[in-house]
Amino acid sequence: MPDEIDELGQFDSAWREAKNETFSAIKEIQKSVPRYLYADRVSATETDTKLCNRALSLFRHGETILFNVQHLLFELQIKHPFGDAVGSLKDDLLHFLNRIESRQCRFRPLKAGLLVKLIKHDREFLAQAEGIENRADDLFTKLVHKLKADFAEKDPTLFYEAQKELDQLRVLLQDTVVTFKEREKLCNLEPVSVEEIYNKLRKEIREQL
Repeated sequence: MPDEIDELGQFDSAWREAKNETFSAIKEIQKSVPRYLYADRVSATETDTKLCNRALSLFRHGETILFNVQHLLFELQIKHPFGDAVGSLKDDLLHFLNRIESRQCRFRPLKAGLLVKLIKHDREFLAQAEGIENRADDLFTKLVHKLKADFAEKDPTLFYEAQKELDQLRVLLQDTVVTFKEREKLCNLEPVSVEEIYNKLRKEIREQL
């Protein structure tokens, strides 16, 4: 019982301090994640579930859009390496979805400084998820307009430009994977962990890319 009271005190103290420092970030997150808070282990777990479910919804929509791009090319009987590149990115996104769904977050009390980092990662993670959905949607919209208007033969740069946009989308996905992995590490830091350990883990993640 004393340990539980001590843990609650650590959670609450860190949350109060971190909340003051990241007020604007929290307000931004709360637009899509209601009752976003890390005041105790229960609220932290619920916040993680809601936040990741929101991100998963955006990623799934992005993955569906990429499938629609593939289907559009097939429907118009257009064979181009761009179609394979779209399929590869769609598969990578689907793999990432599975990775998010299988995550494990134990949530131990964090010092306020590390909780601030977690909140900033949450905001970045959501922003990146929205970016992936928006970029995929823009790509599909442009292709529909140009291909169905029979611009493909008249505009030889169409797939060159589309590939550039797809490459940018891939880079964004890679950055999002890094953000997610760093966030997951923060969610699983043990009480004995210090910021140096977090920085080491962060460096290891980046070196694996």
